Amino acid sequence: MISIQKRFVATLAFSLLLAPWCAEAAPSPFSLFGGVGTTGVYVGGQYRESPDFTTQAQMSGLMLDPGFSSGGERYHLGVRLLNGLISQQWYPWQQGIYLSAGIFLNGNRLSLQPSSANGGHYTLATPAKVTFRPISPYLGVGYSQRFSRHSHWSFNVSAGAAYQGSPTIRVTHGIGPHPQWEQHAYASEVSNLRQSLGGFRWYPVVEINVRYRW
Repeated sequence: MISIQKRFVATLAFSLLLAPWCAEAAPSPFSLFGGVGTTGVYVGGQYRESPDFTTQAQMSGLMLDPGFSSGGERYHLGVRLLNGLISQQWYPWQQGIYLSAGIFLNGNRLSLQPSSANGGHYTLATPAKVTFRPISPYLGVGYSQRFSRHSHWSFNVSAGAAYQGSPTIRVTHGIGPHPQWEQHAYASEVSNLRQSLGGFRWYPVVEINVRYRW
């Protein structure tokens, strides 16, 4: 009887020691990701609460200096993208396609500087700075897929939009030799500028990333 008990205890102890090596480790609920999109270059993390729901947060940034024309005036457009996104994902089929909703933290800013005065008659030294509502609602849809069945790596594509309302445009009037004419030209240019940018109420959020889950 004692011999049988010793064999049982030894077998149980051996099984407990061997179990961590034989059993397949459960996937971690945490993952990190990085990618590019209309928000800039971004990094973030995700937590999976269940097979159906995940929560993620990311930060994005990018600097650009394109040009455009408004009312006959040529501008350099300094673009500073600095934003974040906190969102919840719902997977109706537990993988693949998902729906997303959250808040868009908008620190994006545009700086407009004319590259040439209108006929040389007036100057807008610091013509405009454009900012946006700091917090906006976000809705989107996406698709996520692992590279293989047992891979820790996956790719993700998403498309959505944040409603940021009309941008705030602040314009500084420069100094020139013909005050009355310049005032009229200045007011006309400001009006053209507001019309060009005033309709930018929705911010498109299109992104692609690669993520790693432990």
